[in-house]
Amino acid sequence: MKLPVTQALTIHTHQFKMCEANCDNYEEISGYTVITHLDDPQIEVEYAKKLAFTDLSYLQRIGIKRYISDPSLLDLIKHIPDQINTAIHLDNCLLARLGFEEILIINSLNKNTQLIDSILKNNLSTNSHVNKAFIVPRQDTNACFAITGSQAPSLFAKICGVDLRLSKVNNLQVVQTNIARISAVIIRNDMRECPCFYVLVDQAYSAYFWNCIIDAMDEFTGNIIGSHSFQLLK
Repeated sequence: MKLPVTQALTIHTHQFKMCEANCDNYEEISGYTVITHLDDPQIEVEYAKKLAFTDLSYLQRIGIKRYISDPSLLDLIKHIPDQINTAIHLDNCLLARLGFEEILIINSLNKNTQLIDSILKNNLSTNSHVNKAFIVPRQDTNACFAITGSQAPSLFAKICGVDLRLSKVNNLQVVQTNIARISAVIIRNDMRECPCFYVLVDQAYSAYFWNCIIDAMDEFTGNIIGSHSFQLLK
């Protein structure tokens, strides 16, 4: 089946994002229909080194608050960054510390991990009023994107008030700010030599954010890339 021009790079239940070309290169990942590539993957890798945008909302992710109060949870996670607004790679996941007792975990691109599944088996509450560790359901509440390439900081300069030049933001540093007037969590997570920023925004604003980035990329002739092309950067 060929996806029409008006359908999505990533499609999940009600969520549709505009895709700029007809495409029949897609696969199912965790209930998401994901475009694997829009052009030759090796060409898209070259796009990514300059400026590219892709949807990573198919990656499993979870947030946890008040984790310090749960010893069994600490045994599972094993290591948490000492500093707030920093991230590490742990058990094939990206783990970011967003606050004194808040973390965000995003699954790996192409490796299976048991970390998030093990955490979910702990049957943590989703009730923020309980005085113990609880789940922040970021899979349902946040869309996840990646912006890559040497011109990514110049793109951010158009729509974000924080200086995200590579000399100012270290790899695995977290920035919590506004992009295009909506709240966002930005994690620099370079793919080998290619600068890369993960961006999480409220799911309700995902289509708006998508269009803002596409508009901002016009000045830099940036490109949308698919999941397989993005993974080749790793």
